[in-house]
Amino acid sequence: MKRSFMILLCFSLLSAFSGCKPNPSPVVDAGKTVAQEQPAVTQESAPANVPVSDVGSNQFEGELIEVKPQCPPSYGVTFRLPADWTCEVIQSDDEPTSDLVVSIKPKQANSEGAISISHMTGFGVCGTGLVQKEMEFNGHPARQGFYDGNALWSFIALEDPKDCVIMNSAENWYEEYEEEINQILSTVEFVYYEDHTSVSEPTEPIIDSASFDIDSDGIIEDCTITYGPTSGLFTAVITASVNGDIKYKNTFNLAWGALSFGENSGFPCIVRVRALEGQESKTEYLSLSVQDGRIVIGGLDPELEGYWGDGEWNDDQRDQTTVGDDTLYSYWKTTRVKVYRSVDELAEVSTLIVAGECVSARPVYQTDMIYTLSEIRITDSYKGKISPGSIIQVVEMGGRDSYGEYSKHCFIDEKDFTKLTYPDYFKVVCGADGFWPMKKGEQVLLFLGDTTGFIKDLDGTLYDIIGDYDGKLYLQPDGTYKRPSPSQTDEYVFDPGNLTANIEALAQVR
Repeated sequence: MKRSFMILLCFSLLSAFSGCKPNPSPVVDAGKTVAQEQPAVTQESAPANVPVSDVGSNQFEGELIEVKPQCPPSYGVTFRLPADWTCEVIQSDDEPTSDLVVSIKPKQANSEGAISISHMTGFGVCGTGLVQKEMEFNGHPARQGFYDGNALWSFIALEDPKDCVIMNSAENWYEEYEEEINQILSTVEFVYYEDHTSVSEPTEPIIDSASFDIDSDGIIEDCTITYGPTSGLFTAVITASVNGDIKYKNTFNLAWGALSFGENSGFPCIVRVRALEGQESKTEYLSLSVQDGRIVIGGLDPELEGYWGDGEWNDDQRDQTTVGDDTLYSYWKTTRVKVYRSVDELAEVSTLIVAGECVSARPVYQTDMIYTLSEIRITDSYKGKISPGSIIQVVEMGGRDSYGEYSKHCFIDEKDFTKLTYPDYFKVVCGADGFWPMKKGEQVLLFLGDTTGFIKDLDGTLYDIIGDYDGKLYLQPDGTYKRPSPSQTDEYVFDPGNLTANIEALAQVR
């Protein structure tokens, strides 16, 4: 939960936005975003020694940038930008309002991070490790958020107009450009647009089109196949519309081949013609239907082909849900301010670095969210004052419970769990970004921060994992600890390139 935004609209910042095509001009392509659950904001007083950027002064001359909403009425933004800065814009086309993220950075800056000026409906943040301070932003009441005791702010959220936010992931170069950042932010104005000013979405080349009843509801849908984002893969977008309104839209990663619509045994299908190495061309008839609100292509290789991307490219994919015989695996997509890629980065900001065994793990519900509260028996300590044999409490986002208990404590709307209702005895496993909370008996290495007070009515010191899941590594047969890869279920997969911690190196942290 450290330095992680759980945002109601599942935006990723910058070009890390999976499959998105950022446009450097002030008005950009339309995408599609989908809703997500959000945790409540923890209100705290910032320490007196935490500096606050001097936003709202020192205005300067620069190119006037105007970003209008894709689907008004909604908020856009204007600001001035120096000639040696870049600007990328991502928008959604959700009606009746649209949301946008405008990311700016100096052309000469380190490639990671940006200052992002955003309008995000239902903006929310994770409260653990968060300190907030009231401020004024260009005449508007606002709150400034700081994570993990850092002096550098992570976000500025305006109280009025609401859902207007400045986010800061520029910690690698912020100090060098702080004066220019303050000058740019002093010119930022959020503007409410009443009139329709949307820009037509660029038309992708159409591979094929046809009209048929794709979902067997008695209504004929106009269907198209277009090329999707490449991303080093062959992707195709299948869209079904009625009277110009999109009814279904999904993006698939497919084996390369010539695609078209067809019919097989009286039912619609995808006809794919592809040449296998050393063989003649092969024609495949892949069934086409709609299940649980998603377009389904039958006959794909489950290990190599399937859905591609997130809500930007797939209607009705607010989260990823996998259904087992009696278990639902569902994870939220998060937008994170900081990603920790090395042991050194994790160690630098950790209050505690320990190895140990998870001796208990139980679900805890708070602010319409499920968390896991685990007890860890310490076997080794590498940073912080904690003795082997001690037991500490660690909280994680996500958890395991029955569907009955989960549905009592968490809001579930019609799109959650692919629109199906499950028996109360079904198991639910929730995580974040394909990572899952700890289970009893697991041997782990944890990089932790102090988040005491986050769980209500819980006595004693409480820790959380740095970077949500970045700071959680699992014991390997060779004695090292390794971070797992994202997965559809909580059966861990450890790929060769994953972050690995060597015990001898950790001993030097003390």
